[in-house]
Amino acid sequence: MASGKAKVKAVTSGDTITIVGKPSGGPPPEMTLTLASVLAPRLARGPQQPEEEKFAWESREFLRELLIGRTV
Repeated sequence: MASGKAKVKAVTSGDTITIVGKPSGGPPPEMTLTLASVLAPRLARGPQQPEEEKFAWESREFLRELLIGRTV
C-alpha cells in the first residue's frame, strides 16, 4: 500500500486519517497518515490533556464528513 488507492477508514483529528487497502491473503493493510502543513487544534486525550483547543471537534468533523468512506 506504499502507493495506489485506499479507502479512508477513520479520522482521528483534524489532521490525521486512517486508510485501509485491499486485502491480499489476510487482513487488509492499514496506515495512519498525518496531513503535511496542516495545523489542526488538538482534541482532549484523557486525564493528561483534559481540555481541548477551540474548534478541535469541528475540524475533525469537517474532515470526517469530507473523507470517510472515500477512495483516496
